[in-house]
Amino acid sequence: MGRIHKDHGFSLIELLIVVVVIGIIASIAIPNLLAARRSANEASALVVTRKASGAELMYYSTVGNANYGTGAQLYNLRLISKRTAAALNVNVGGNPPTNQARDGYRFRIQTTAAAPGTPATFVFSAIPSATTGITQTGTRRFCLTQDGVLKTSTTSLSTQYTYATCNTAPAFGA
Repeated sequence: MGRIHKDHGFSLIELLIVVVVIGIIASIAIPNLLAARRSANEASALVVTRKASGAELMYYSTVGNANYGTGAQLYNLRLISKRTAAALNVNVGGNPPTNQARDGYRFRIQTTAAAPGTPATFVFSAIPSATTGITQTGTRRFCLTQDGVLKTSTTSLSTQYTYATCNTAPAFGA
């Protein structure tokens, strides 16, 4: 009597079909995942920018003597977090290392001291740490000055704002 031989497993065609289906699903899902990550990074940068503005106002009205503080001064008074200070290139010691991006963004504070007849100014700027390719961490850069108006741009993503360029940038949401 002959034995009935039955193969178990998948054929090459079946495996190829599964790989193609997984590839199609991944090609749809991955761009949406990356866009969601960029959006989350931008939301975090907005929060840090607003908090830094509040820290500057606190510094100005308490110990600043009508001047705004540098990143190091704000950090030393614990008005900004260690992660924000590190992203501002402040030497915070240990971990995280200085100039480490925070949630995909790097920050900068520029201050101008008050002079007779001229008030003190500051500009807080946030740019994506990676500006192109699949690793891009944001599609907008942000700035804020002592007037409290948040501004944004989608051009020159790798360039931090100066006080003058921030004042000419469009308002966020405009």
